[in-house]
Amino acid sequence: MVNEMRAAIVFLCTCVQNNSEKHMLYDFERKKYYHFNLLNDSIRYSLYDYNRGSYLQGNLSQLFDTKTQSYISIKFESNKFYAFDRRSRSYIYGNINNNSITVYDTQKNKYTQYIIL
Repeated sequence: MVNEMRAAIVFLCTCVQNNSEKHMLYDFERKKYYHFNLLNDSIRYSLYDYNRGSYLQGNLSQLFDTKTQSYISIKFESNKFYAFDRRSRSYIYGNINNNSITVYDTQKNKYTQYIIL
């Protein structure tokens, strides 16, 4: 999964899990900020990604990425989330601890650390 897509999914999952209205995510590995705007009605989500200039829209089981024209599925278990990117056929697994997130990407075979701001 590409870095920008992973960041968008991490941001969305953390906002949903924490029921928060944040606008930024920081990637410690890349030393990069990602900016977002999230609208939701508890069922459908619309996440605008300023870095990619695109949206993730839909419900968690079937989010549509307007940039890649593909779908992402997300599931939660307590403070953990699992996301499947149908385009790259890869999973990410995340653990949310308040505003700190650790993510394992199966395609890249590595962990990445984020914080939501």
